[in-house]
Amino acid sequence: AEHPLTHPYDRQVLSRMLVEIARADGKVENEEQTWLTDLLSADQAGLRELASRPPLTGSELGATSPGDIRASLLISAWALALVDEHFDEREQARLHDWAEGLELRPRQVTQIREAARAFVLDQALERMKDWGGLDTHARDQLYELAERLGMSRQEAEAAEAVFQRRHAR
Repeated sequence: AEHPLTHPYDRQVLSRMLVEIARADGKVENEEQTWLTDLLSADQAGLRELASRPPLTGSELGATSPGDIRASLLISAWALALVDEHFDEREQARLHDWAEGLELRPRQVTQIREAARAFVLDQALERMKDWGGLDTHARDQLYELAERLGMSRQEAEAAEAVFQRRHAR
């Protein structure tokens, strides 16, 4: 939201990134399908056309707008890769390739990865809270999710603490 994609080319690249990352593990989960449809405002025919395109090249990524726009591109794709609460090796490899193509520094990539993980964990915490609270069972589920996302227990605990602070009355 802080760095909206205003150039049509950047939006096209993001659309292709999202479709590619959703298909990277060989299947598009319901959560990914919902995100794709919402984010791209595309119908099934539009998604099929995007899916028929060849994989993005480093040159195509390098032609995107410089600066924080490139981080916005990668964080959107990273969040979609995690939204099904599983982080496949093929998804990881694709995201790292894109980080290189977008010429992002390692520190930026780390921040993007952590922000995407925190976002998905926060969404899970919201659902847990809505479904009855953050009890011991919910916390165990949170730790399992964090592990599937490649997060440490300490990172999950920190995310839960931030969530609790934000929702304290």
